[in-house]
Amino acid sequence: MPVEAALPLLAVPALAVAVAAGPGRPCRLAGGCAVALLAGAVVLLEIRFLTGDIGNALVFRHAGGDQPWPLRLAGLWASDQGTLLLMALLLAGMGARWSAGEGWAGRGAQALALAFAIGTVMWSPFDVTPAEALNGPRPRHNSHLASPWMAIHPPLLLAALALIIAPAGAACQALARPGSVQWSDLAGGCVRTAWIILGASLAAGMWWAYQDFTFGQFWHWDPAQTAIFAVWMVLTAQIHTHEAHRRSRGLRFAVLHPLLGLAAAILALASMAVIRLPMLASSHRYVGDTSAPLLAGLAAVLAVAAAMAAWRRPATPAAQPRDALDMAVALMAGCAAIAVLHLGHALVAALLDLPRPGSLKPFLDMLLRWATPDEAKALQQAFAQWEPDPVAINLWLLPPVAALALAGGHALLPRHRRPATAAAILAVGLTIALDPVTANFGGDGITAAGTVAHLAWIGGLWAALAYLGLACAVRLATALRDRQARPALAASLHLGMAAGLASLLAATVFDSVSQRIIRWPEQAAALVALPDGQSVGIFPPAANAPSAARAVWRLERDGIEVERAEGLVHVRDDTPFPPGLRGSQRMVCEILDYRYARHISGGGHMIDPFIHRGLWRDVQVWLPALESGEPHDLPVVVKTFPLVSWMWGGLAVALLSALAMATPGGRSGRRA
Repeated sequence: MPVEAALPLLAVPALAVAVAAGPGRPCRLAGGCAVALLAGAVVLLEIRFLTGDIGNALVFRHAGGDQPWPLRLAGLWASDQGTLLLMALLLAGMGARWSAGEGWAGRGAQALALAFAIGTVMWSPFDVTPAEALNGPRPRHNSHLASPWMAIHPPLLLAALALIIAPAGAACQALARPGSVQWSDLAGGCVRTAWIILGASLAAGMWWAYQDFTFGQFWHWDPAQTAIFAVWMVLTAQIHTHEAHRRSRGLRFAVLHPLLGLAAAILALASMAVIRLPMLASSHRYVGDTSAPLLAGLAAVLAVAAAMAAWRRPATPAAQPRDALDMAVALMAGCAAIAVLHLGHALVAALLDLPRPGSLKPFLDMLLRWATPDEAKALQQAFAQWEPDPVAINLWLLPPVAALALAGGHALLPRHRRPATAAAILAVGLTIALDPVTANFGGDGITAAGTVAHLAWIGGLWAALAYLGLACAVRLATALRDRQARPALAASLHLGMAAGLASLLAATVFDSVSQRIIRWPEQAAALVALPDGQSVGIFPPAANAPSAARAVWRLERDGIEVERAEGLVHVRDDTPFPPGLRGSQRMVCEILDYRYARHISGGGHMIDPFIHRGLWRDVQVWLPALESGEPHDLPVVVKTFPLVSWMWGGLAVALLSALAMATPGGRSGRRA
């Protein structure tokens, strides 16, 4: 056993002492020792990744020697084992920081860190690579993970999850003993920080998916995405209750506020378990040994603790008056429940071994056209696995999200809110009844099959978002006139979210797909015209690099070249797929990687298209891999997405406004 493996093992008794000792010097010393041991283990493991030490099993499987150093460091969270170690360190650090105070804030975080440390011992990141693996072929690394976003999206997500999980002990105490000062002090900082980091992580993941997975979708209700959406909605509900809870000195949302904190922590643990479940189809799933039972068990223990705390809670004071905020919080919790129900349905269907409907296999026929017989068999098995139904989730979410937008507009509008909200409700109803969206729907995009079933409700949601946006604009103007910083930031945040969601809907409803054929090798080195002044050409491989051809994309305006990009396209060979376990979506990724879109840009290894980003629309150009041998047709896929820049702009405004609100000046609401 490597020496480093002893560090997490020694951290286990240190954390146990910190939890058992209670507040005081022994607790602080034991907690600090555990943090030092876990930090040392992380550093030593990262050194192995940096140096390419293939004697370590994780390095052998997850860090190719030709990857840049940030991606080698990212091997830490590319595996189940490394993630357990990192989460143990984050939770132990927060527990040590909170251990000076009374109550269960520090000890609760350290107890959770103890569970993750035990998991790190059980699924050690310091296992030695077997000799037969070292003597065999090196693993072929998933090209979809060789992206700079791999060094940004996952660690942000893990940091947010740690911030959500860590205060669970304080939330249990606040639920059992009303008026806990410790919970009120911790909840605000943790919730605000976690919401900002989680939002940034989701935005980074959307950007990554847009230029990589399944030809440029922002969101596809993968099991991991469905689970983290539920976490985000509960966290958003909690952050909306926090200010009212604080100002009323714990009387408003006295039960709901800590209960939402516990629900977010339980769902965060459950989302980590979902990523590790082998029976669900997921592009995010860790492959190999899984710690899903540990994480699911932790979520169950926390749920039992929450139930016991609620049962022990004394009688609560009289309920506070209800308003639009209560409705908004209920709708957010309802959206989270919808995601959980659909994820639970997929999980139960998988456990019962029910056949998956053909309607949930939209890309199977496309992939089978490129697959060999052995690959086709593997793909049939992969697509038999369950995942949430994206069309059903979208349909279920449309009514509560529209109601949420109306409630938000009503709450933010400074004056005449009742007649304005009544008019907005009427406008939403008329839009749904008249359905103007269907009249302008072309149906030639990749999302057409998923949206045509409920275009009327999408129009209603747009009308509701328009009301929310107008209310935010009025509130922002009023706050700026009165020089009120916090109301202005709150209005800006909600305006950004309204604009981002409306633009996201436009990009996924009115997208379009077209195809151009390049006859290879007759049209080699020739530029083939694409829509809107674009052209693309593929040049034959160089003699010294026969495995890749050069690709050129151009954009012209009035006969003048205004933009140009170059990259490489792989030549398909007969390299077999590596043996071993693969998740179903990983199998899909490998097929896409190996048969299509083998465009390499910037000297890296990430699969990506040529993307022209404009103010009103984005255009993607996807190139297939070349076949060696006989002449053949190369299908070049051109995808157009409207208002994508507005979506990114709206998300950026929302996150920056939230960040400004989290500063001391933003929290105090002082005049600008």
